[in-house]
Amino acid sequence: MNQYKTLSQIPVKCGPVFLRLDLNVPIQNGVILDDTRIQKSVETIKFLLQKTDTLIITTHLGRPNASEDSAKWDQRLSTLILKPALE
Repeated sequence: MNQYKTLSQIPVKCGPVFLRLDLNVPIQNGVILDDTRIQKSVETIKFLLQKTDTLIITTHLGRPNASEDSAKWDQRLSTLILKPALE
């Protein structure tokens, strides 16, 4: 049995929702150059916020360099820059 549901199958009120979005938008000098992917996600985000009190959104920016120390945090790849656009 498939445990994953489509948006149309979500009950009126549900538990936490885990949403994977592709928000890998182009950024230059700390400025989002094209927010199309974010804007296209807004309708889905708003829909889910009506269904749940807990919406967990996951995404990524860029691709870490495998040759660098994997334990080191790279601020250039932080998704915090997306927060204002998503709010």
